[in-house]
Amino acid sequence: MTRTRMDVWTRTRDEGDWPAVLTDYEVGVGRMRDLDTPGNKPGNPIGWRFQAAIHGLRSQFGTADTSNEFWSNCQHGSWYFLPWHRMYLAAFELIVQHVLEDDTWSLPYWYSIDPDDVDKSSLPPAFLDMTLDDNNLQTDERSEVAQSGGAFYGTIPVNFLNKSLIDALKSDTFATPDGLSTFGGGERADLNFRGDEAGLLEDVPHGLVHSLVGNDYDGNTLVNPGWMGSFYTAGLDPIFWLHHANLDRLWQVWLELDDSHTNPTGDSAFLDTEFTFPHPTEGTVTWKIGDALDTNFFGYDYESVSPPSELAPPAPSPLPDEDLRPEDAMPRAQGDSPPRVLGAASD
Repeated sequence: MTRTRMDVWTRTRDEGDWPAVLTDYEVGVGRMRDLDTPGNKPGNPIGWRFQAAIHGLRSQFGTADTSNEFWSNCQHGSWYFLPWHRMYLAAFELIVQHVLEDDTWSLPYWYSIDPDDVDKSSLPPAFLDMTLDDNNLQTDERSEVAQSGGAFYGTIPVNFLNKSLIDALKSDTFATPDGLSTFGGGERADLNFRGDEAGLLEDVPHGLVHSLVGNDYDGNTLVNPGWMGSFYTAGLDPIFWLHHANLDRLWQVWLELDDSHTNPTGDSAFLDTEFTFPHPTEGTVTWKIGDALDTNFFGYDYESVSPPSELAPPAPSPLPDEDLRPEDAMPRAQGDSPPRVLGAASD
């Protein structure tokens, strides 16, 4: 059975501020937090803080804490960015299903920069709801703009965001050695927590959404850091997982947009790379990138992988009426008059 990851705003508009998928998610986050062990460092691999630490955890020295083999393993700035996060989300989804005792639950996605629907740029109401006691989806560790319920990007021109997304989706290549102007990033044989070869998608919407949902700025100066604004804390914010579900979806949008858009399936350095994550019942699970290039491998698809309308292929011309006879298709010229061209000037 294939599960479908749904657009969180579609579900919100259809079901109200608390659609079923978010009601369940809020319960799941709370149960994962209940599994957290006391102390400065996470202890339970399927607890909320441990799961966030897989993405990143700051050490006492201000650097990535790698004292546990799972911590600070996120891949950025290379062609590993998208497949690593796909696996990370898939493993996280298994844990939420486990604590909910519901293997049909699927992580929704937040299409935060939708050129065809700017209203989706606001956080869904459930993530801002202060009326629910101990709402596990709400946190004050977000920017003032994000918490206000307005568009997360504030006064930044929306056309800049839309163009950046369109440019990423129009990119012809998944990866090159330096990653410049690619969709997926730079090629490299070694893993890197913070690489230097980010693809276009990793910049916008990925990085921009992280920064502006998490942090407050005065001009370009950071004045109030929040969870989403740092590798070390981003996974603590429940919206993080919906943001990355959308990035995963946009990968599929890119692939289906043009037949020339392909993954680098001829490079073993990419395909054979493995990543390991905690599993709720089996200890750990290890996946290879070559297996994870198809979402069906993990048993899910997306509600929509349609591109923005600006990039959508033109609609096919309507078929002629089946009852129309060839001799009826165009009026005949009368007498010896030449055929007239529609739109031409008459003498």
